[in-house]
Amino acid sequence: IIKPFSLEYIYYSIISKVLIVENDLHNDLPGYRFKDTFKVNLFHGMGIKKIYHSSKLISKLFKKNISNYLRKTLVGFCFTDTYDLIPVTNNFHRKKYISAFQNKNVHVLGQPRNDLLLKNDKFIRSKLLNSLNVKKSIKKIILYMPTFRDKNREYQNQNFFLEDEKLNIELKKKKSILLLKHHFYHEKNILFKKNFVKVNSNIFILSKFSATYNLLKISDCLITDYSSIYIDYLLLNKPIFFYCYDINKYQSENREIYFNYFKDIFTPGKKIRKKKDMSKNIIKFLNEKKDIYKYKRKKSKKFFNFYLDQNNSSRVFDHICKKIKMFI
Repeated sequence: IIKPFSLEYIYYSIISKVLIVENDLHNDLPGYRFKDTFKVNLFHGMGIKKIYHSSKLISKLFKKNISNYLRKTLVGFCFTDTYDLIPVTNNFHRKKYISAFQNKNVHVLGQPRNDLLLKNDKFIRSKLLNSLNVKKSIKKIILYMPTFRDKNREYQNQNFFLEDEKLNIELKKKKSILLLKHHFYHEKNILFKKNFVKVNSNIFILSKFSATYNLLKISDCLITDYSSIYIDYLLLNKPIFFYCYDINKYQSENREIYFNYFKDIFTPGKKIRKKKDMSKNIIKFLNEKKDIYKYKRKKSKKFFNFYLDQNNSSRVFDHICKKIKMFI
């Protein structure tokens, strides 16, 4: 464990035989490295929105032009085709990412971060409830996690339903809480004096200090929009709401989507297009016992996740060792 941007950090970044990142290499680590360094991009999700060269809206940022070659020389910009390994969770994304990265080193090995998601930890739930000063008798935790917007990154009034007193009363009555966790692009626009902001008695906005995967593990339902986080969440087979109030604007101004968003094989859950309907559907979820999307989620889970075990890290590690001929 080394301190970011310290001399030690820069030294080991330069001499390391293997570099593993989950964003662009030049964003995560200092740009200069030896040519034979084995570069792994875990990426940060099996995206539903188009990335890199597959997106007309952002592909120019990664093209091999004079500007990017200059960036490569000055700050160590890393072209997407130079990664030696890009692990994915399924064959659908393998084909998409080969095109997006313009790189054939894409392999179905699973995402290491999901090993933690499937690991049991009976104390996480009680720790969270304690941090929120909420009674341990809470029955349901609903988690809302929207993705970022390339345009209009400022905090948007898309979450007005959080201030719905009728929703809060129903949550209280059903001994449930609703948590909002912003994408980190938006978190900086919210001032946190502590780890959370209390909107109502049973509705909270969490700070960046709340671990995303712990929240997924302990929640009983996920609300999202175009975030790939739900593909990981499918491994838990819990209800998902797809809050797509701005889908047309999102696709035209931010990112195109890889598939038909409204097909259940891709998005196995209720699609909510009107802002005013979000509260109604949460209340309905609190009162209903039937889970009509249960079997559709199982089908979608298998489509997006070839491996359903906790051995993703091992597979990625073994692949790296094999490629660099390192035996331990």
